[in-house]
Amino acid sequence: NVYAMPRAQLVESLEQQLGPDWRARFGAFNLTAFAAASLGEVHLATLGANATTGEEAQVVVLKVQYPGVRESIDSDTEGLLTLLGATVNAESMYFELNQRMIVASRETWAQECDYVREVQNLRTYAALLEADAEADLLLQHFELPRPIPALSAERVLCMTFVRGEVLDVLCRSRSWDASQAVRNTVAERLLRLKFKELFSWHFMNADPHLGNFHYNDTTGSIGLVDFGNCKHIDPADSLFVAQQFLDAANGDQAAFVEALCAQGLAENNLETLKLRVEHFEFMQLLARPFASAKPFDFRAWYEDPMLQDLRGGNQAAWSSFLMLPGARQDALCEAIVALVDFLVQILLHAGRLRAVIPVRQLLLAVLQPEPEPEPEPEPLPPPPSQLPRFCRCLQSFA
Repeated sequence: NVYAMPRAQLVESLEQQLGPDWRARFGAFNLTAFAAASLGEVHLATLGANATTGEEAQVVVLKVQYPGVRESIDSDTEGLLTLLGATVNAESMYFELNQRMIVASRETWAQECDYVREVQNLRTYAALLEADAEADLLLQHFELPRPIPALSAERVLCMTFVRGEVLDVLCRSRSWDASQAVRNTVAERLLRLKFKELFSWHFMNADPHLGNFHYNDTTGSIGLVDFGNCKHIDPADSLFVAQQFLDAANGDQAAFVEALCAQGLAENNLETLKLRVEHFEFMQLLARPFASAKPFDFRAWYEDPMLQDLRGGNQAAWSSFLMLPGARQDALCEAIVALVDFLVQILLHAGRLRAVIPVRQLLLAVLQPEPEPEPEPEPLPPPPSQLPRFCRCLQSFA
């Protein structure tokens, strides 16, 4: 169920963005939205067939932004901050946490309204994927939309259509009878892709919702959509998060706490000991998929009651858990929280797919890629034959 603009408002927006002759630029255009977009709606259209060349009509999608949504972001955010101040004690850690989350949401909404930036994100991502796909079989089954600049504007984005069923819908459907092998393959590809984003490319699509993945059961490909919220990552931050998960998976509490305190994310004293132990135990649950090199069965893990808030998308529950007493309250802490949340959401996707895959091996393959083979040493010159040497010896006695 997609909220739809009134038809007159939609037509007016298209005229403002693409010109009064916008309709003539398409072979067909469906004025009924078929999906939601980044603060807008998505429409299907076709580019006309070419009778001369025999080209068939190309199916495209148009993201059309809701009128006025960009202008309302600041006022809506101020309203939320005012409401927060009236209902939560300003001295509370939760006040500061929620305040930062609201401000971060404002930045995210502003980015998702910037379709020019989304095209840049899409091109950057496509280049990274293409560069690695040749040598990585797991990355060869993804499809990205191609932007069509001639039919795009500040608040309208036209792209090629990515076919497939939305994975979020498939996972909710009782009628999806995918085999275990298919579920494993889809999950394995998704995790490899997201591990690449976090730990190799250091550029991630920060909206990993399963609604942004479209599975084509005919080709086995996975379509990726919605690149409005992409971020560059500090390699040191992503490496820290990976090590925290591995320390937790290995049961190494000393290394885990030492790294946490070294980053200023916790205080190592008796007053915070209980909270640090609880935090480590919770992280052990989150990191359980990385505990063994064997294929991990996500089904029982996903149903663990401790993950209920996270399964429901309650990011605040996880974020507040990380903010231990004495933790630094700055951009580094927010960046770590965002990366941990991102990684947890990806693992939960594997749980929804009921996958059984070697997660630890997938992670280590990205963190510790095989070194390039060293060049073969130059062959040594052949030893001189014994006969010339014997002759030289005879000459020396002559």
